[in-house]
Amino acid sequence: MSRRAEGQALPEFALVLPIFLFVAFAIVQVGLLMAGDVALVNGTRDAARAAVTYRVVGSTATEAACALAGAEIQSKLAGAMPGFTTARLRGDVTYSQVAGPTGGAAFTVVTIHASYAQPLVIPLVGAILDRVDGLGAPGWAPAGDTYVLGATETMRLEGSAGGGTVTCAF
Repeated sequence: MSRRAEGQALPEFALVLPIFLFVAFAIVQVGLLMAGDVALVNGTRDAARAAVTYRVVGSTATEAACALAGAEIQSKLAGAMPGFTTARLRGDVTYSQVAGPTGGAAFTVVTIHASYAQPLVIPLVGAILDRVDGLGAPGWAPAGDTYVLGATETMRLEGSAGGGTVTCAF
């Protein structure tokens, strides 16, 4: 007597479906994080390009450069990152004097550090990734369900004659 196996697919489907959906949603969440990281790196690079046009000699010029860098990153992220909010963005602009190679003339570099607390939108995958980074964003963004992305860009100011180190935050 032969036994019918028509109902065998349903239990197999019920066992495989949760794993398949978890992997699919994990791919979507990681893709969103990668897109956010690319947007943050591009915004930081463009902000550094804008900041090198300033010759910082006092606090007024530093604040203007800082405001310009912050506005540049915000405009880039607002256009490239769905759900972007400025409350999740932190960064600073530093102008510093660097000694020239082999005793040459010193020059100035601008370094921009930016961090963005990217929200994790898929609940189960987000809970796992939130524990992976171990950072959260205490004090300036929701501590849970975020993954902190970071970017740093340094560029040299041509023909600069500044001195010392000047830092401001945006």
